[in-house]
Amino acid sequence: MNLLTYEMKKLLINRNKLLLLTALFIVYVFMGWVITRTVEIIEDDRLLILTEHTGKFNPQLYEESKEIYKAAVDKYGSDEALAIQVNHDPVLWFHAFYNWFGTRVNRYWNGPENQDSGDILYPLQEKLKALENVNQAGSYEYRFYQKRLNTELAHGEPYLANVRFWVLYFKAFDATFVILLFMMALAFFIFLLFTQEVKTEMDSIILCSEKGRREIAATKLLSAGITSAIIAAVYLLGHFIGIGIGCGDLSGFDTPIRSLSGFENAMLNVRAGEMALISSFWLIFVALIFSLALALISALSKYQSAVFGLGFVILMSGGMLNYLGGNAREILWPLIDFNFSNMAMFNSIFGGKKIFKILGTPVSYGAAAFILYVLLGALACLLVFVAQKKRMVSQ
Repeated sequence: MNLLTYEMKKLLINRNKLLLLTALFIVYVFMGWVITRTVEIIEDDRLLILTEHTGKFNPQLYEESKEIYKAAVDKYGSDEALAIQVNHDPVLWFHAFYNWFGTRVNRYWNGPENQDSGDILYPLQEKLKALENVNQAGSYEYRFYQKRLNTELAHGEPYLANVRFWVLYFKAFDATFVILLFMMALAFFIFLLFTQEVKTEMDSIILCSEKGRREIAATKLLSAGITSAIIAAVYLLGHFIGIGIGCGDLSGFDTPIRSLSGFENAMLNVRAGEMALISSFWLIFVALIFSLALALISALSKYQSAVFGLGFVILMSGGMLNYLGGNAREILWPLIDFNFSNMAMFNSIFGGKKIFKILGTPVSYGAAAFILYVLLGALACLLVFVAQKKRMVSQ
């Protein structure tokens, strides 16, 4: 039997695993549909008004909306009574929404009202000019602000559009969903990679065969990668279909990504549909590296439960690190920023403006994560081969 076929049958292409994968697909579709029912979405009457005013910022409409919203605040206050009126009056809802949209546009040009030394100060042109005046045009700070300015100019000011489907689609990368329903499921499929032969006492026979080390280890790693890519695709496809059923349309495919909630500070200058495609490749990439890490644990372990247990610990501990603060956060920032749990949350990687200083050059969060995980994947593969060599010698 072909080695790859054998390994794929062990990990995925067998009756029990295929039934499980089918069940997971149904869960993912259902989960996507439920999100459209439980997350606040734009109702049809509001959607009609919003669609009429889709496009670039309209200063006249903003002034009108600001006055209407201010009058509502004066009449109902700013608490629950106002929220009730906004929710029941589609026109008032739109003006409240456009007032918020105008605030976003103003922030794009002038920066937030409360700025401090930790903010990116606006306008960026003035910051760059100040650095040039003190002969700091070659400094890291100057390159940092120049990168931010180029990004902002490329994006342009916020754009109003109906992006209901895409906002909900990116909920697939929320921590609860992507970690518990995807990453944990992936760990369950991969944990048998090396340990099943140990459990059935076939390990010694395989390792003593003519091609028992390199070819088998390479095939196992390849099967783990293929399995992780398939499971990631099933997760994303199920979520996509569920959201599509709940929303009924895919409007906003070509809308600038910064029109989506959660991507207001995105560095990539792409459209909503393009970002969704990038997110798919990213999750498959992270799943691949995670599967290689699990493969290494499996190669070093004699017990199947230990592999799954360590995978669980890696994911949960990574998520819990986000709650650290103070000195601990400053010391452990690499583990906090680049653990598997955070890497699976695409929005947090590509939706913000975090930049790292690498060799004196400002590098975006996504680029830094990609470089690090390529190196991590290569190291995991190398250590798997080393582990198999040592086990072969010990036999």
